[in-house]
Amino acid sequence: MNNEKYFQIKVTAKAPQGYKPRTMSLTGLGVSNKADAQKVLETEAIKRYKEALTAANPDVEFKYSATSTNMNPRFVIVDNEEPAKAKRNKKEVEPAAIDQEATGEKSE
Repeated sequence: MNNEKYFQIKVTAKAPQGYKPRTMSLTGLGVSNKADAQKVLETEAIKRYKEALTAANPDVEFKYSATSTNMNPRFVIVDNEEPAKAKRNKKEVEPAAIDQEATGEKSE
């Protein structure tokens, strides 16, 4: 079993008064196996969002913050009750193949 930790991370950027929109946020999923995963992922999320916003708005000095929620799954549910086939890249995929991709286990 691995030590991966999953977190939902929300990064918020606040612009100075007079700018619209004043507050922007981005939510994503972070995965890490480091002991201080939560802090590492929050820092990395802020860094990436800062790079993107600075490139698009070089004159604006945003203030950044991040919050994260532990999302460690105890199990994975794959609903393949539908008999219909899923399409991916113009190639038909059987539900059993989707199950295997999602969980890494082969279903019979």
